[in-house]
Amino acid sequence: MPSPGFTGQLAHIHLTNDSLALAAAIGERLAGYAVGHRIHWIPPGVRRDAHPLTHLYFRTAIGRPALLWALPCYLCGNSVDYRHVNTTWSVSDALRPPRPGENAMKTAYWPADLQQIQRLRLFHNIAANNLERLLAEFRACELEAGEVLLSPFDRNQHLYLLLQGRLRVYLGSLDNQPVGTLEVGDCAGEISFIDNERPSAYVVAECPSIVLRLHRESLVTLFQQSPQVMQNLLQLLCERVRKGNRQILDSEQHANIDTLTGCFNRRWLEHVFERESTRCAFNEEPISLLMLDVDHFKAYNDQHGHLAGDYALCLVANTLNSQLRAKDSLIRFGGEEFVILLPEIAADDARSIAERLRISLERITSFYSPVGVLPGVTISIGLAQMQHQDSLQGLIARADAALYQAKQQGRNCLSG
Repeated sequence: MPSPGFTGQLAHIHLTNDSLALAAAIGERLAGYAVGHRIHWIPPGVRRDAHPLTHLYFRTAIGRPALLWALPCYLCGNSVDYRHVNTTWSVSDALRPPRPGENAMKTAYWPADLQQIQRLRLFHNIAANNLERLLAEFRACELEAGEVLLSPFDRNQHLYLLLQGRLRVYLGSLDNQPVGTLEVGDCAGEISFIDNERPSAYVVAECPSIVLRLHRESLVTLFQQSPQVMQNLLQLLCERVRKGNRQILDSEQHANIDTLTGCFNRRWLEHVFERESTRCAFNEEPISLLMLDVDHFKAYNDQHGHLAGDYALCLVANTLNSQLRAKDSLIRFGGEEFVILLPEIAADDARSIAERLRISLERITSFYSPVGVLPGVTISIGLAQMQHQDSLQGLIARADAALYQAKQQGRNCLSG
């Protein structure tokens, strides 16, 4: 009887009852691979070409323990064909040593489909004979919803192609919001696959999914046979880089926006003041700054509720912003305080603008909101014009002092 450790290119084998030890050994080895594959067997005494094959199909890992017991029984006294559909899986696949991490994922049934592979962007314009040789190297893996495919803590030696489902990409922590989504046909793990470093992000199955897994050794060989694959991969990487740049730009813009009112925040004020003050100084143009405060806002919140107060702040922001130029910046400075930066505007013109803004809010005696009709609010305004070599802190301090004077004068007025 052959040794249980034999290897070879056997397409099918015949075992007798005396071969129980070998049958059990093969059953142990095949159990890790049979999940999701069809095991074909032929009753004894029947020619293989004259009998329809019977399929033993274990779709989930639940079938693995049963396979350890059942497979030796089928092996003994039967001729068993282990070859996968389309001859992409043979007994030699089952008996070869597993690559690192290969058994960590649940195998999925995937009838090798050359046309499906050719439709994937990575393999566009690749000769069919090259892909046919590669088919035997693919392994289909099943992911449950929430299962982590890639992690920055684990090295990655595989390229993954999404066949079914959807994957989400997380940066930093799984507690963060996903930064991207991978759809059917997309690749995962290509960067760590190429540079042999740990993945830079988490990739997690959003729903039950199936991926094709290809080890780096197999794809490197294909690179040598077909340079077009490398070109396709580079195109995919370029798209990822461009998408990443857009996400960085979007995140920067969101970081400058107050989420409640949609106005800019103090971080943006520091940036835009440096830019506009330099530009206006070069062109010998003035800059004015208005500091506004919603009158009696604490009492408004106490009487109508904090949600009503939020809607009142949004009313102020929308009313003011609709009357400003594109080059002006409306900033929520904090709480119920707002700042308006007015480039190329001197104090006299700034007073006219501030008074127009104040009156526009004064005229809104009530407004509709999701919590019902609410009373309007008024604002007090302090004005300051930038002086030679003035800093942002100095300009704000003078506008704040003018705002204090407006409040002392009875509120709902302009000072400065």
